[in-house]
Amino acid sequence: MTKTNELKSSCETGIAERPFLKGSVIPRSELGSALMGIVTTIPMGVVATALAVYGFELYGLVLFCLLPFSIGVSSTLLYGFHEPRSLWRSLLVSQLAIFMVGAAIFLLAMEGLICLIMAAPIAMGLAGIGGGVGWVVAKRYFGTRIRTATLVALLVGVPALMGFEDATYAEPDWITVTTEVFVDAPQEKVWEHLVDAAALESSEDTLFRRGVAHPTYLEVEGNGPGARLRGEFNTGAFEVVFDEWDAPHRLGLSVAEHPPTMQEWSIYGEIDAPHLVDYFACEEGEIELHATEAGGTKLVGTTLCRQQIGPAWYWTQWSENVIDRLHRHVLDDVRRRAEAAQSGVPSVAASET
Repeated sequence: MTKTNELKSSCETGIAERPFLKGSVIPRSELGSALMGIVTTIPMGVVATALAVYGFELYGLVLFCLLPFSIGVSSTLLYGFHEPRSLWRSLLVSQLAIFMVGAAIFLLAMEGLICLIMAAPIAMGLAGIGGGVGWVVAKRYFGTRIRTATLVALLVGVPALMGFEDATYAEPDWITVTTEVFVDAPQEKVWEHLVDAAALESSEDTLFRRGVAHPTYLEVEGNGPGARLRGEFNTGAFEVVFDEWDAPHRLGLSVAEHPPTMQEWSIYGEIDAPHLVDYFACEEGEIELHATEAGGTKLVGTTLCRQQIGPAWYWTQWSENVIDRLHRHVLDDVRRRAEAAQSGVPSVAASET
């Protein structure tokens, strides 16, 4: 009678789980199932990341959105496989799982700490959403194969969607960033310092001090269209060509050589993360000088960039912020030197030069 009732119950709720998934593989204790959910997702996350980065050469939606979501779902499904668990503990398991995947990626030198921190908000957020979904599935379909089917679908679906994303890849949109700086000096004086060689003052910006690319020295070679701006960034050499030279109003430029976007922090020293080269690059820009009614100058810097990292709505926020800080680092240095020359007091950078 008992077997008949169990069979009837399984037919009403779904086909019963196979013995393989019922007993020895997934621990029944809460701590054991939580550890199983966390540990099992580590190789899943590492292999999927390697496939995306080194196989398809993609930093896109699947890597930054679907993979963290899948890790959240998988970890909580395994955690709640034998019996329903608390929602808050399920969410904690999902967060520990995505943290451990990030730690493994860091320890395997696949990525540096800075980019992992930048990716953490979206990864942890989507892992949490996935954890909530996994909790619902585990509770709603407790005792059925639907949970196992969900896990299998995630394991197969993530790499399959990476292939789809690669096959349907489209050229990214351009990012335009404009920054304004007001200088208490005449337009002609500002122009002189804009096209003059200078060792830039050390930046106190947190991102720059943590390794994000920024110039330390700039030097203009030549005069007029075709002149070149060569410089040293903390990550390597930089060179632009002036396509337009309209003194003292406008400089139009195109980038001939750009360095890696940052110096990643790793316990192994320098690491060769693919996204550091060519996945984000500044292509062209301009600097305009506008005289103000008060006798000063408004400096307007604009840069056009190409970004091949998705989702665009998330990473564009970081890119625009970094480029704006880069603009201010350079334009503020011009402002300081021009205002110091106007007042007759040499700036720190000028005295060091």
